[in-house]
Amino acid sequence: MEIGDFVKGKPEANERYGITTEKMTRGVVTKIDGEQITVKILEHTEGSTGAYGVDPKYFEVTGHQKKFDRAEVLELLQKECKKAILDYDLSGADLSGADLSGADLSGADLSGADLSGADLSGADLRSADLRSADLSGADLRSADLDFSCLPLRCGGLKWKIDKRLACQLAYHLCSMQCDDEEYMKMRDSILGFANQFHRVGECGMLE
Repeated sequence: MEIGDFVKGKPEANERYGITTEKMTRGVVTKIDGEQITVKILEHTEGSTGAYGVDPKYFEVTGHQKKFDRAEVLELLQKECKKAILDYDLSGADLSGADLSGADLSGADLSGADLSGADLSGADLRSADLRSADLSGADLRSADLDFSCLPLRCGGLKWKIDKRLACQLAYHLCSMQCDDEEYMKMRDSILGFANQFHRVGECGMLE
């Protein structure tokens, strides 16, 4: 199998898995790690969503993602067919200024994509690969970025964010080990804000 392959669950998957079974009629391979693949669910008879690490022998390849075509993808987005954009290989895609609000892009390969000025408000970007992506000026309010990677470059500036994401970023900043006096002063001044991070229960309160 290859990244970008569309797959569906074989009958044997019913005994091995609880969600990525025959009821998953369409998924896409987003990662290959040794003998395991990560499959993002695109269509499921019970409406299940998410991305899961699975054994490829329980799945059948049904096709492969299309080469990115900006005109086609923008037309789909205008028609509110946001799920259909995952039919395309989005790595390096020019999605600048696109309306991706509310789109399920969890686990998507958006590495090198131009998302500058894109409306990603409310988008599910959990575990999305955003390495080298240009997110300058993107609207990330209410977007879920858990377990994703964000660019520390010019393309990572001037985001529009909400308090939830601001707390998450502040928490990561305050978790750093730095004994610089100015850093410690800044850290102490925003520590209460950082500890409002929505995953603080799992990661622990910072002191």
